[in-house]
Amino acid sequence: MFPTVASRRLTAQRIVWLVVSCAILVASQPLVAAQTTAPADQAQQVGRLIYEANLLRGTGKLSEAAEAGGRALAAFREAVPTTNDNSIILIAWLAEIQEHAEQWPKAEALRDEIWQWTKQRHGAEHWRTADARVALEYTHKLQSFTPAERVDLQRARLLTFLTRETLTEAIAKAQQVCDIRKRILGDQHPYYATSVNDLALQWYYFGDYARAEPLYTQSRDVYHAALGDRHPNFAQSQYNLGLLYERMGDYARAEGLYRSACEIRKQVLGETHLQYARSLLCLATLYVSIGDFARAEPLYVQILEIRKTALDDWSLDYATSLHFLGLLYLRKGDYAQAEPLLAGACDIRKQALGEADPDYASSLHGLGALSYSTGDFAKAERLLTQTCDILKKVLGEHHPDYASSLHSLAAVYTATGNRAQAESLYRQALRISRRSLESASVVQSERQQLAMGQSLRYQLDNYVSLAVSSAADVSNVFSEVLAWKGATLVRQRGMRLAAEDPAVAELFGKLQRTAGQLASLSRVRPETEAQPIGWREKLGDLAAEKERLEAELSARSADFRKATSDVTLEDLVSALPKDAALVDFLEFMRTTPPQKPGLSPTYERQWIAFVVRHTERPTDRVRMFALGPAAPVNTAIRVWRTAFGMDPSGIEAGRRLRATLWDPLLPALAGAKAILVSTDGALGRLPLGALPGREPGTFLLEEHRLATIPVPQLLPTLVNDAGKRQITRELLLIGDVDYDAGDATDSTNPKKKRPRLPGENRAPTDDRRFDPLANTAGEIAAIKDIYARLFETTPDDPRSIVRGEANESSFREWAPGYRHLHIATHGFFAGAEHSSAVGIRSGGQRGRDFLALREEPIVGENPGLLSGLALAGANRNPSRNSDDGILTAQEIGVLDLSAVDTVVLSACDTGLGETAGGEGLLGVQRAFQVAGARTTVATYWKVDDLMTRLLMERFYCNLWEKELSRLDALREAQLYLLNHPEVIRGADAPEDVKVRTSPRYWAAFSLSGDWR
Repeated sequence: MFPTVASRRLTAQRIVWLVVSCAILVASQPLVAAQTTAPADQAQQVGRLIYEANLLRGTGKLSEAAEAGGRALAAFREAVPTTNDNSIILIAWLAEIQEHAEQWPKAEALRDEIWQWTKQRHGAEHWRTADARVALEYTHKLQSFTPAERVDLQRARLLTFLTRETLTEAIAKAQQVCDIRKRILGDQHPYYATSVNDLALQWYYFGDYARAEPLYTQSRDVYHAALGDRHPNFAQSQYNLGLLYERMGDYARAEGLYRSACEIRKQVLGETHLQYARSLLCLATLYVSIGDFARAEPLYVQILEIRKTALDDWSLDYATSLHFLGLLYLRKGDYAQAEPLLAGACDIRKQALGEADPDYASSLHGLGALSYSTGDFAKAERLLTQTCDILKKVLGEHHPDYASSLHSLAAVYTATGNRAQAESLYRQALRISRRSLESASVVQSERQQLAMGQSLRYQLDNYVSLAVSSAADVSNVFSEVLAWKGATLVRQRGMRLAAEDPAVAELFGKLQRTAGQLASLSRVRPETEAQPIGWREKLGDLAAEKERLEAELSARSADFRKATSDVTLEDLVSALPKDAALVDFLEFMRTTPPQKPGLSPTYERQWIAFVVRHTERPTDRVRMFALGPAAPVNTAIRVWRTAFGMDPSGIEAGRRLRATLWDPLLPALAGAKAILVSTDGALGRLPLGALPGREPGTFLLEEHRLATIPVPQLLPTLVNDAGKRQITRELLLIGDVDYDAGDATDSTNPKKKRPRLPGENRAPTDDRRFDPLANTAGEIAAIKDIYARLFETTPDDPRSIVRGEANESSFREWAPGYRHLHIATHGFFAGAEHSSAVGIRSGGQRGRDFLALREEPIVGENPGLLSGLALAGANRNPSRNSDDGILTAQEIGVLDLSAVDTVVLSACDTGLGETAGGEGLLGVQRAFQVAGARTTVATYWKVDDLMTRLLMERFYCNLWEKELSRLDALREAQLYLLNHPEVIRGADAPEDVKVRTSPRYWAAFSLSGDWR
């Protein structure tokens, strides 16, 4: 006969209280013996009474249990007359029994005794005093609850003790506890925060970071409000959030949270406490992840010393220390030191946890990595196969850890020549990781999405490495690249397109205001060394608020984005015109497995290109071209840009670039009337049309119709007008900007430099003064005249915004309401001393462990603040909470420009930005694309404003009067300037230019987006 629900609950109660009673029984006798000269039978009597009370409690005889507990406490006090930390444990135990027996006055008296003693012993602000106060308040509240509510609270407590067979069951039970405590205690009670933290932990184990993050944050905030920021529970919540953010690739935020947890635990628990050691362990592991071994190793040594004194060598905490120290030596290539550490941790975990546990699987994973690195591939295969089997069974086949183990096993198959099996596992791991990235994006800002994608990028790179050296199915390879490249851009663009929904409009407005405040404050630097702390705190608060709003908008727009995403190869081919070709460049880290035992894998950044055509035969749709090492290409691009390919070194660099990047593709491009190019990395700084043509003195622009698209995923959207908002006004012109606009004092006195604070870079525009662009007034007038000559006009269309009116406020007000924006002003891009917070550290030390091949993140400035447009007032000294005349990429990116067809940036450096792996350049042009603009025309370098005026006038005549496509309108204007050097005599062209014009004057402008 099966037991009833009630009898099962009783059995659970018995189990719980037997465990508790045994623990107190074992602890009580030495406590008594250690602190009194009473006979041994007196200590035994206390133990027997405790055991009796717990047995009675477990069988539901609560009054008898309370009586026995009272006798136990009395006997303990007789033996140990002075109240101390140990007797407080027994008093709290008895208070809980009396609560269950509903002996409220006695229970409250004991809780009050604990509180008063703790307050006197530790102080009113101590975390133990806070706990005692919360317990006293809880006892008082219990009296006001109904019997059914008290039963439910007891049931919730019992649920936290019971073991769960599966993660699904664990989540269900944790959710039950949350629901009960929220209903009865409210959502601001620290006990509810504890249950929320437990639920978050289960989702974290499950690999659903999107569900875990808001729960961890909620728990942390409740702890902070109820217990303060010097409490171990608050430290634990900081620690848990750090673990989560590290798993999501946000190393900068994780480091801050780990440091916070370390500081709190050090202060309130001491430097020998295990929780302090755990915080140090996570910080050390983070440093290993980013290759900072010098900071990691001393932390591991400190951790091991703490744990040796706190626990014996067979503890799980000690095993964890051994495991991660072993991984550090593995990453350093010190296999002799790594092996005993990893093996020791594995043995401890196997004995303590069994073979069906994720931590044991993690140890197997580490040993598999060691075997791979030492060339023992047979052993590595066996260990990693076992790892995969355990994780699949325990965590499920969609968990990120399972994806990591599959990827590692694929690397072994690659090394042993089993390419088919390797490809299958690589693709399976990539699918799981993309699912994880998409799921986590719901609670992430743009920066966090970029960081998490970058932390997992090694999986794509290793798959592409396999494809380059084997006969992999090219369509499969490109499909994975297609799904990965630009995924964050597409998600952010989708979020902006959802801004018309009234449900998110207010939130979107808050994001825009916060982005503007952050941009302004970033330039209002403190004047003295005594002020920077408050300024940095305010800057940090605004950055955090911006990220919070972005994450909330991501969650609100998730359904909309899901309906417009998931572009497949078939979708792309269908959208691609039959007479066009798509060229998709990718810079990746190529991994070559060790050639023989004892050798490490080798790594080299390389270029690859895919050519996609709209053909009837699926096998002919995609062709792949390995283009070789990236370093010579990237160097040649820098050399070419110094003289725009016109001095001897530049000419040679141009030839090498064409031979490396373009000539191999020509057979696949035959017959294409338009070539759409998606660049990556340093190629985003090179105008391909300015490369040498087949004949001496000619250029690629003359041989091909070239346009760029931000990322291939956007092609169907561009062709099908997806998400486009319809408006009636056509043309907005901004130019002839008064950069000194503002107070009379500001306009007559030049902006002064301020002293640089210790260790600080200047803001990107601190020392920059923007000179007037005399020809932009004529440029604006000429374009307006061309439009008026060809089209009907109204008072608002076209609209010109000039001089002091060409400010940030006017841009935000008018830009979303016009189909064509022409912006004639200075652009800026910060120098190399301003590193981006989303970037790739060049030349950094890479780990040798094939399990951790990832790009190393750097901590720097917000990339959205490193480029922008100068508008009215840009030369004024900025002030807080007001526009500063600099419209940053960050501020552009949070606008809703989904109605805008074309943005012409008649400015310098607007096509540049900071590179982010797989996402192109994070600059002004990308910001307009994220905001929803379909087509942008931007520049690669500083352009003479007279030459710009000439090119722009011809571009618009071609576009409106001759009704050429955007691509042909720009191309014809560039070809005209190329072949007519006489028209730029008024610019700063040398007098001896007689035949053809240098690319400096016509190649700077690049069209990206809808080329039609």
